[in-house]
Amino acid sequence: MSMSDDSNTIKPGDLLWGQVKKSKNADEDTGIKLCERNSKLWVIRIQDGSLFHKWTPLQAGDQLLAVNDRNVDGMSVDAVHRIFQTEQHIKIKALRAQYGLYDSALSTHGSPEQSDSSIEY
Repeated sequence: MSMSDDSNTIKPGDLLWGQVKKSKNADEDTGIKLCERNSKLWVIRIQDGSLFHKWTPLQAGDQLLAVNDRNVDGMSVDAVHRIFQTEQHIKIKALRAQYGLYDSALSTHGSPEQSDSSIEY
């Protein structure tokens, strides 16, 4: 499923699922940047043309809930990064953020781009 296929029907609070299959190139960029706030992982950016852009409905502001059927609550960005680096098939479950929820979480902790807990991969 391409992100553009369902972007008009997804509403705040909806659960999102997506799957990415990386090529055999282990260094392939998945094109997602995450940050950790309040023990939860948030999508900060999806790079245009990346695997996550092409094959998932994720967008900035979504909360990542699970990766490959593992709950990510309390996981570090680094731990999720290791999953993205080592797994060829990546399944995600996320939540489309309610209006203002993402901004509120970030505003109490500063800019994610300035945070040590945000990593792009």
